[in-house]
Amino acid sequence: MSAVEPTIQLNLLGAMSITVDGEQLALPNSRKTRGLLAYLAVTGRAERRDRLCELFWEIPDDPRGALRWSLSKLRRLVDRPEQQSLIADRESVRLALPEEAIDFHRLRSIVRGGAAEPTTEALRATVEDAGTFLEGLDLPDCEKFNGWCIAQRESVRQWRVMVLDELTGRDIDQEEAVSLARSWTMLDPYSVVAWERLIQLLDRNKRTREADQQRMLAVRVLTEANAEVPLGLRRPPRVAASPVAAAGAGSGPIEQDVRFCRSSDGTQIAYSQIGEGPPLLRAGYWMNDLQRDLTSPVWRPWIDLLSSGRSLVRYDIRGLGMSDRDADQSIDLFVDDLAAVADAAQLDRFDIYGMAQGAVTAIAYAARNPDRVRRLVLQSSYARGWMLRQEPQEIERRKAIITLATSGWQQNNQALINMFLGLYLSEADEAEVRWYEKFLQSIMLHPGTRELQEVLGHADVAALAERVQAPTLVIHPRGEVIIPLAAGREVATLIPDASFLMLDTSSHVIVHGDSAWDRARAAIEDFLA
Repeated sequence: MSAVEPTIQLNLLGAMSITVDGEQLALPNSRKTRGLLAYLAVTGRAERRDRLCELFWEIPDDPRGALRWSLSKLRRLVDRPEQQSLIADRESVRLALPEEAIDFHRLRSIVRGGAAEPTTEALRATVEDAGTFLEGLDLPDCEKFNGWCIAQRESVRQWRVMVLDELTGRDIDQEEAVSLARSWTMLDPYSVVAWERLIQLLDRNKRTREADQQRMLAVRVLTEANAEVPLGLRRPPRVAASPVAAAGAGSGPIEQDVRFCRSSDGTQIAYSQIGEGPPLLRAGYWMNDLQRDLTSPVWRPWIDLLSSGRSLVRYDIRGLGMSDRDADQSIDLFVDDLAAVADAAQLDRFDIYGMAQGAVTAIAYAARNPDRVRRLVLQSSYARGWMLRQEPQEIERRKAIITLATSGWQQNNQALINMFLGLYLSEADEAEVRWYEKFLQSIMLHPGTRELQEVLGHADVAALAERVQAPTLVIHPRGEVIIPLAAGREVATLIPDASFLMLDTSSHVIVHGDSAWDRARAAIEDFLA
């Protein structure tokens, strides 16, 4: 009886991996060797050795020797005594794997079709499997390979769009269809068909408020891209009650006793406590205000959530609100402010919730005070500021946002103001957006705002994140522009054993009516219970 041939699976979509009979094998350490494996797997044909040398190795080196070394590593990975997959002679090299063993080819086969129409299950499988082609595998000194890689990534993106188009048009669970349609708009943000499909599904499921939010977002995105906006998308949103008005019992007035404490440099910090129960301290964030948040349609639902069954301690950051306005700015001083509030409120061991700037402060405090922090919730977090993440496009975008924000309010330029608000509140309704516009007017005209953004841009708590001992939940919106998803993932990677939750929204600020609100609320309540 003949031996059963081993089953090989090579995944090129997302993080590259290879398994044999269900066991994942270690990939070669050499990134060029991994790139070579991917290139041979995708082309599926005999490639001339000189062509491979041209793609991966510079002429001054010994390109043929480097190629031989890489092939020796690949043979150990893909060849078996009973099955030779890497076929090479003096002139050419070929990887002989069946197309069904490679996820790239499975996706391409589904899209190109054939005699049989793909089943819904097969389409679902390709959506679940399909990540970015060779995610994280870039070779800076191999321009021709990188050019080839970019072309494959675009092909994969287009194939995923075609699969999502097909799936959302089929008779599937409506919640699943909405989620897939939302993924489609993120993958192809300038597709009118994608936006119309998402809004149609939301309307069909009586999710009127969310449909209007997506319609407003679609118009904004398409307009900024100078794309034609159909009349159907320009329909004005239907009037809906604000979250505070709709919140029921939790929307009544809140009494708070504002007190003051002094930070390490003498700066006065205003703080208050709301509710009863285990203590939770909300780290200061420049877009919060002790007094005005209580009646805010944006922040009041968050106060109700965080103070439910807990004693919530909040404070105004230095330079804003009721805290001292004329104060120096630095990450260390922000941490000192949090420490001063915790001491003044007589908190012994407590939880911390931090968003954006507050997350940076919370990470640093937790690392330096492991005996006092019980649990951490970090939302839209980052360990390295936008100036240190070394992403040229993000740096330029962030500088533009700062200029856009400050000049917009100084000139009372409504178009610039609306663009800024759209970046931070992409899922908000008209009432929430307009409240926030009035709130931010006083902040943006403050001379310390630009300095604060520069300080946050140079923040670096990466080393401190590795020292955090408290159980940590990292929450991040999938599509937000202000703090990229990769920054939140880095935080979850740096903090030992941190849990990571990706929210299916593009909004930096999660409002009560956002489709991601319920998931965020449930995750925070479960984690802090």
